[in-house]
Amino acid sequence: MIEANTTNDVFRYLQIRPPRPRAPGHGDGDGDPSGDAPGRETAGAATRTSPTTAGLPSAGRARPGVPGTAAGRRREDDARRAALRAAVDELVSLASTSPPPVTTSPPGRPPSVPVPDHVLARLSVRSAVVLADLGIDLAADDLLEIVARVESALASPPAPLPVAPVDETPDDDETRPYLRTAGVAELLVVKQHLKRYDRTDVAHVENVMASERRVRTHRALDRVEETFTTERETTRERETELETAERFEMQKETSRTIEQDRRFGFGLTVSGRYGPSVEFSSNLGVESTTSTQETTTSAMTYAKDVMSRSLERVVERVREEQVLRILREQEETNLHEFDNEGPGHVVGVYQFLEKVYESQVFTYGLREMLDIMVPEPASHLWWLESSPTQGLNLPTPPPRLSAYAATAAAVTPENYLTIAALYGVDGLSTPPPFFQIASAAVQQGGADADEEGQPRSVVEKEVPVPEGYLPWYAQIMPLALTDDELTLAVSVGGVSHVWRPTTAELVAVGSGHRLAAGTLGLGLAATEPHVASANLVVQLMAFETATFGATIQVFFLRTPAAFTRWQIATYGALSNAYEDAVKRYEVQVAELKAQAAQTARQGSAFGSAPSQNAVVVREELKRHCLSVITRERFDAPNGMVDADPPYFDFPTAAQHGSFARFFEQAIEWDQLQYVCYPYYWARKPTWDERLLREDVDPAFLEFFKAGAARVVVPVRPGFEVALSHYLEKDEIWDGEGEPPDITSDTYLPIVTEIQERTGADQGELPVGEPWETRVPTPLVILRTEPGLPRWVRTGTDGWAWGEEVPPDDGPPPDA
Repeated sequence: MIEANTTNDVFRYLQIRPPRPRAPGHGDGDGDPSGDAPGRETAGAATRTSPTTAGLPSAGRARPGVPGTAAGRRREDDARRAALRAAVDELVSLASTSPPPVTTSPPGRPPSVPVPDHVLARLSVRSAVVLADLGIDLAADDLLEIVARVESALASPPAPLPVAPVDETPDDDETRPYLRTAGVAELLVVKQHLKRYDRTDVAHVENVMASERRVRTHRALDRVEETFTTERETTRERETELETAERFEMQKETSRTIEQDRRFGFGLTVSGRYGPSVEFSSNLGVESTTSTQETTTSAMTYAKDVMSRSLERVVERVREEQVLRILREQEETNLHEFDNEGPGHVVGVYQFLEKVYESQVFTYGLREMLDIMVPEPASHLWWLESSPTQGLNLPTPPPRLSAYAATAAAVTPENYLTIAALYGVDGLSTPPPFFQIASAAVQQGGADADEEGQPRSVVEKEVPVPEGYLPWYAQIMPLALTDDELTLAVSVGGVSHVWRPTTAELVAVGSGHRLAAGTLGLGLAATEPHVASANLVVQLMAFETATFGATIQVFFLRTPAAFTRWQIATYGALSNAYEDAVKRYEVQVAELKAQAAQTARQGSAFGSAPSQNAVVVREELKRHCLSVITRERFDAPNGMVDADPPYFDFPTAAQHGSFARFFEQAIEWDQLQYVCYPYYWARKPTWDERLLREDVDPAFLEFFKAGAARVVVPVRPGFEVALSHYLEKDEIWDGEGEPPDITSDTYLPIVTEIQERTGADQGELPVGEPWETRVPTPLVILRTEPGLPRWVRTGTDGWAWGEEVPPDDGPPPDA
């Protein structure tokens, strides 16, 4: 580390060659005007990547969300589906504003529903293009067929949904190169080592008078109690009662009495006398009587009582109670007791400590230098501190619902099942389709029906209207037997049409009778008044037929309100499941955090060692430099495949290893030099937190508070051409893509790497005289010598001071 008191001439840059001129289009004003921002993928940049570097984490590789990656393909598929859904929604919405025209077609062929001309005129160009890309001819295809084809396309399996939302990594918008070497200079490295600790200013003075006893107790209690309670209760009760009473009574009584009296009689009386002694008399009579009586009594009584009482009482009480009560108590008690039993007063003096380093400049010869500015070098460490769950072996958090469906309007028939699978939701209702079809059949007359004397008849049928739908189109297929000119009037929902069969629709069946059959298409007015009615009335009036029938199919169009209700209900179920998943995750995290806090309290209370902090600082600066050089954010795959157990993909691992090896060897990272700039070069909202930061390690504290850092790293001798080739062409290893073999000049033995990482001598030579550097610390020490400290000047040539050590025989005279 270069301390703040190091002068700029330590580097002693020796410019040997001027910087190479920029190629056109590299942000210098002659080509791409976008400036020196991170690069974007262009046709020219894509052609520069050799086949051997395909898949390497370089600027030419696709990033999350960029076309060509899995996330990019998912976004393209989602965009295509959304455009297709919007197009068919617009088409159906425009078609619902006016009913389709009345159409007729021969038997067996359903009537077509062409897209009306006014709909084609009002349809947006974007929707027309999207539908045309699906192979739909709006001028010729049937509207029902169009909807079916779109629904089929939307029902195809989508691209896999990411387990977690894709990070919105900004796309680099610049072509290479934008970073250039600073030139060739003598590599001067400042090395320093801790020499000693010196006492400095007085931190505190404790006075205890004679015969005084003082007890001071410090008690720190940290108590945190978290309680999560979730309770849901749902009660639903439904009662339906249907009562029907039907009475039919018929009494018939016939009484017939026939009484016939027939009398037929004649009387003949003859008398005579023959003399006084003979006398005769004769009498004849005939009588006939007939009586008939017939009595018939018929009585019939029909009674039907239908009583349907349905009581549905569903009391659904879901009481889900999740109670997490975490009570974390940390108590620290410090007892300070002073008991001065002696006759004199006692004075305790506490002094601050400061570190004293010895620094020395060493030269390593000429090197090509990279001079890089890093904004907020400790940004990742700040992020780790602001994310308390980092560093714990936590379960995978549930994906944010807002990343897939921010509102209920974002729930579609294409994505709701995939989102439901993320949170384990079941029992969701299916989305209402664009159309629902209801069928009904009517008939009049029998096999021996005769219209003689009654040439007309009327039948009626009611078709139930589904909830959330409007009648839009009706298809009627009539059949009738007639011996004259048949006329059939059809009325569906107030829309009427009179049908007279043509010659093609009549078939002679004998005895002067003909059978009429056809198919009618009737457009209905899909307006709100139909919603208020539970049924759609269908009426048929026939003339010159006593035997006819018809099959009616009514197409109901979904209302926007019905689809919105489904979206709201589905989103509510998804949101509840997401909240449950978040609560379960929070419970697990809280338990793990409590365990980690308990473990931390049992560990060391002095923090990390300064030498360990120095390693962290250099690794963070190295990572930032690699991001600047490669324009990568370490998003590229390294070949490892998440599995149980994990394994690595051989081609990807080889390519990634070649890339990592190139940058680990092309730059002498062990000679990294840096200077931290103050906090006010950081984002202004972070000033307060940076300024008030405290740490016992002053070098680490300086890094943490820094608003920016200047980093200088040398290029390894022999790699100058290879690194320049990468900066210009985005190709590693001079465009070969593979590390060199052992006979190459750029081959680096592994022993050399180990020596550099372990601080072995590399032939460096000291430059000038060493010097001491003092760094303050918040540490304090109790002074053992009597009296107060004093400092004296240690030399006449410089401005060096040191604490005067009192003699052993007593305190200083003025103590």
